Amino acid sequence: MGEPEFAYRLSPDNWIAITGTNGKTTTTSLTDYLLKAAGEASVAVGNIGEPPVNEIDGRAHNEWFVAELSSYQIATTAELHPRVAVLLNITPDHLGWHKSHKNYALAKIKLFENMVDDDLVVVDVEDAGIHEFDEYIYIPGRRICKVAFDEPEGEDAAFVRDGKLVVRLKGVETQLVATSELKISGHHNVINALCAATAAWQSVPMSMVSAAVWPRSSRSSTAWSRVARLTACATSTIPRRPTPMRSRRR
Repeated sequence: MGEPEFAYRLSPDNWIAITGTNGKTTTTSLTDYLLKAAGEASVAVGNIGEPPVNEIDGRAHNEWFVAELSSYQIATTAELHPRVAVLLNITPDHLGWHKSHKNYALAKIKLFENMVDDDLVVVDVEDAGIHEFDEYIYIPGRRICKVAFDEPEGEDAAFVRDGKLVVRLKGVETQLVATSELKISGHHNVINALCAATAAWQSVPMSMVSAAVWPRSSRSSTAWSRVARLTACATSTIPRRPTPMRSRRR
């Protein structure tokens, strides 16, 4: 049993788990920031900071654990059940430990194993490495939000339209910040921002969101107006780990 699995068994509520060969730290940081901006108790744990087990004793009521998880950590889970799970990409890595690229990919996909139709799996459908393992991802009863720059089909999707980030969950669309306002550049960071926004939006019911962040009136296109600005701010202040890029790949 790995440490995240042990922590989950001790404190199983309100987990968001984020994995992928690259982009985990950016997406985890931004998801955690958006939850805090929405007035929610949240802490980033796992590879990004403290092991989740170290945060359990002081965990606030209904606090979110936003966990950056490696393939090693996921491979040793059995009961881990995040409410939202994000898979950013899959490229060959750590083959010495996993013995094959397929084993490595399936370790990542194992993150979804215990999720049910009330949960949300967030997947970058542009990534060829993920697409190679579609048969293990798209299974009956699993709710999946497709993330891409160009609009994917389906009632759960996140994409760019007219230069702005858009999240659509259960057919309801929310327009967020313009891509030009993001303080981290590159196509991959647009995808990271879409994934983070989707994870935060799915995790925070409108009735529980602070009026200082989202208006209480409706899920209108203005409902994320202030969080959209916080998104731009957050992406300029995401903590940078002082380790080489290679060491952040899991």
